[in-house]
Amino acid sequence: MKRILSIIAFVFAASLTQGQLVTLYNNENIYTGTVSDSQIDVTGWEVVNATDQTIDFGCKRVGIQETPGHTSQFCWGIICSPFGTGNATSSEIVPLAPGAYSNTFYAHFRPNGIAGQTVIRYCWFDANNTSTEFCYDVNYCVDSECIVSVSEKVADAQISSISPNPVSSLGNITYQFQSVPHQGKMIFYNALGEMVKEITLNKKSGVVIFDGSEFESGIYFCSIQDGGKVFETKKLVISHQ
Repeated sequence: MKRILSIIAFVFAASLTQGQLVTLYNNENIYTGTVSDSQIDVTGWEVVNATDQTIDFGCKRVGIQETPGHTSQFCWGIICSPFGTGNATSSEIVPLAPGAYSNTFYAHFRPNGIAGQTVIRYCWFDANNTSTEFCYDVNYCVDSECIVSVSEKVADAQISSISPNPVSSLGNITYQFQSVPHQGKMIFYNALGEMVKEITLNKKSGVVIFDGSEFESGIYFCSIQDGGKVFETKKLVISHQ
């Protein structure tokens, strides 16, 4: 595996009128392999409807930088595209209510014995308003340095860990900003996108300790923000048994 340069998570391009269309969980933007690999798999992502309306979601692949000989496939819903190159749009539409998610997206990449870097952009869009979309770039690096170029950098703060998760009583969330926040906040939302708790953050890094008994059992989302800008969101599970 070669050295990775300029790694920045959450590389995306979005054209939204209000807010963010989807939030991704368990996503990665760099996958590495060797020419001897038959296939590199992208699995386990969750695509969450981040709006307050039910959306009919479509999905497409856009070839940004493709090494000749590399091929890829993506799946959305129950339909998978054929292996190929360039742009492709799935005919599958997946309706999601506010806060609901789909784990039906996955992708396969085949280097076919060829070294190099290929960049594929995966986009989710409102099938009833195709100008509204959220896109995420994935770099496939085969026996080569993985150089990531970004159109927007949103890694100025991060949630390093949530422990334990699920939590039933006391939990802790480790966070870090690149600089001391001016209006730092950690905000908890329920599955409907309703804010249920807000904690002020005034240090560059630290640990937030919270009481899980304040929440009902269920799925929540925890966001780290500064000045109203959301930098990262992670899923939190509250379980009282």
